[in-house]
Amino acid sequence: MREVVGEAPVVFDSTLTARTREQMLLYLLREGYFEARVTDTVELKGRKAHVTYHVDAGEPYRLDTVRYTVDHAAIEEYVERTWEGSMLKPGDRFRAERLDAERDRITGILKGLGYLYFTREQVSYDADTAVGDRKVSLALRIDRSPGQPPGPLWGTPEGTIFYLDKMTVDASSLSAQAETTKPDTMVHEGISFRYRGRKPAYRPQALESALFVHPGDRFDQRMSDLTYKRLTNLRVFDRVDMVYDTVGAAARDRVNCAVRLLPASQQNLSAEGFATNRGGFLGTSISLSYRHRNLFRSMGSLQAQLTLGLEAQQSFTGETTNAGDGNPLLGRGALFNTIEIGPEITLRFPQFLLPISRKRFARSSAPRTTLGLLYNYQRRPDYNRTLAKLSFGYEWNESRTKTWTLNPVEVNIIRIPYRSPEFQDYLVQTNDPVLIDSYTDHLILGNRLMFTFNTQDKTQKRDEFFVRTYLESSGNLMRLIGNTFSLPQTTDTAGNTFYTLTGVRFAQFLKVDADLRYYRRIHEKSSLAFRVAGGVGIPLNNLGVLPFETSYFVGERTVCGRGAHVRSARALTLASWWPSTGSVKCAWKPMPSTASTDRVR
Repeated sequence: MREVVGEAPVVFDSTLTARTREQMLLYLLREGYFEARVTDTVELKGRKAHVTYHVDAGEPYRLDTVRYTVDHAAIEEYVERTWEGSMLKPGDRFRAERLDAERDRITGILKGLGYLYFTREQVSYDADTAVGDRKVSLALRIDRSPGQPPGPLWGTPEGTIFYLDKMTVDASSLSAQAETTKPDTMVHEGISFRYRGRKPAYRPQALESALFVHPGDRFDQRMSDLTYKRLTNLRVFDRVDMVYDTVGAAARDRVNCAVRLLPASQQNLSAEGFATNRGGFLGTSISLSYRHRNLFRSMGSLQAQLTLGLEAQQSFTGETTNAGDGNPLLGRGALFNTIEIGPEITLRFPQFLLPISRKRFARSSAPRTTLGLLYNYQRRPDYNRTLAKLSFGYEWNESRTKTWTLNPVEVNIIRIPYRSPEFQDYLVQTNDPVLIDSYTDHLILGNRLMFTFNTQDKTQKRDEFFVRTYLESSGNLMRLIGNTFSLPQTTDTAGNTFYTLTGVRFAQFLKVDADLRYYRRIHEKSSLAFRVAGGVGIPLNNLGVLPFETSYFVGERTVCGRGAHVRSARALTLASWWPSTGSVKCAWKPMPSTASTDRVR
């Protein structure tokens, strides 16, 4: 406790007291309080010293006039065009951080226009307080860096617009064994790709789609930063470096670009194990995962997972054994009477798998394509259930804060090949359409559109927002086709008519969800978070209720998470309300106290 929670005593040091006083004064001067005074008083009481700092800030100085001088005609024109966006406004308090922000603003503009070697050191200031009345006349100057020989900025590297001459992408640093082989070069779209071995580890076409700088282009810092960010976000390289060099360039205003990549490990295998005890019912699960980061040399990823779960559960009749009813257990007297096994495969590619990926807006918006396959088999004391899912979708960034996700294909096939007689009788007695449908074969043929607005990033701001909304639809196209072509329908026991696909009834519904969050930063270590979530699901004609997998539920006690187990309650009380979409949320139904624990995806 002394080492972790406690803090060592601070020994009084008069030199540190004086240094603190100077730092306070420097801060006030940077904030425009030029007449500020800081003093300190030290009071000794026994072996303890009490230090008090007295701060007299005075009145702040404000900007009276702001002007600029540039000894480079082209740069002066650019500065004049963008001067309305200046961080320095007459009447504002003099603040050193605003001067630094203006340096960064001008430097960013010029680097985006091709001035590769222009730095913020070319921007300097002259401040004159002789105008009186606590006002400052500020002059901004753009010229050669301090320490350089005097002369105009024109003709220097800092005052020259550069164009890319040669471009090389070097991914030849693979391993110590590969270093013994001689690197080779392949040219694609004017870019040289260096590699080792018989063929490149990465297809040039896949790497080129992540490059936003090309030979012949004018240098643009924004495109260079976007290239670096895209290559880093691929998560297939341990290190990404971009180097610009004029050595060997064809002309004075030409520069060569070298992109150096250090590849990461392409494959990894992991295993996880869990043990559970839920009200005296024991359980265990094992999960094996495999990941490939460079599938087909396209920088796409493959993630495969196999999960096996065993658990002891009580049946609806209250019996722990169930042999001889058509659904035998793992063995009479076995510790576990429930088994679940399911493989899951997810493929991700850093581009759209459509011709639209050739359009520039799609490349600059970091397009991704995701294909997911899942199969889950569950054997329980009262029923067997299988779930097969196929999803295909796209994701792209409209801007730094806006992201779109479109899944045009989402297919869920849920089958219940076995239900025990006791469980069948219970479903009949409840006469609950939602519950009956949950344990009946059905299809979900849907699509989803999701929009995310997120202002959270690495730079902490006082106010941050997160908004996620999505629209989900299922079965409407199939219902329209059935009505248009007058396809045969099936009638259930309640007299409702519906269409089927391969003999299985498909769901038809519309669903809208929203998740709104607001974060208010109080100080460095504390903040307030406000959240509101809600949704509306509307079942339509082909199926009178929302499928179990897309329904909303409330409950007395919640256990949430992927693959969570949820114990049903005797009474239905409002504890939490979340949409059970995507990864598992919380699902509840009012059942007898002897109801079995159910795994929900």
